Amino acid sequence: MEGTEDPPLESQLREFGVTYSLRSADGEADRGGKPGRKANDDEPPAGWLGASLAGGAHPLLQHVFSGGPAEQAGLAAGDSIVAIDGLRMSVAAIEKLVRRRRPGESVAVHAFRRDELITTELTLAPAPDDTCWLTLDAKVDEATQARRRAWLGREA
Repeated sequence: MEGTEDPPLESQLREFGVTYSLRSADGEADRGGKPGRKANDDEPPAGWLGASLAGGAHPLLQHVFSGGPAEQAGLAAGDSIVAIDGLRMSVAAIEKLVRRRRPGESVAVHAFRRDELITTELTLAPAPDDTCWLTLDAKVDEATQARRRAWLGREA
């Protein structure tokens, strides 16, 4: 396989009796590896900023995802968020606000880009399914078990 496209992990792992699952992240610190918090089926999806944050008490846009809400609002990596909807924000406060808000809701963002104050409206999007966890299928045929043993080097 050549190129920059993601490999077909789901089908490749299925050959070894491994289920590949995706979900939206539960927050900035969520690194995957497990199903995540169980949301109520009636609960609407959380909003998504379209950027990763750093800085704690002084939020900094670390990465702005291409085509995401932050980029569409004119924000860029390195911008320092001062306030959202007129309230001073920390990284934790932004994460809490975004989890409470729903896709389609707009927020007024005030940020500094170097020494220039930027005020823009950002419309939250649905959080993408970008966080993975894997599980071993308990019931697989002998050929799949043999491939899994050869891959992992042990009984799984």
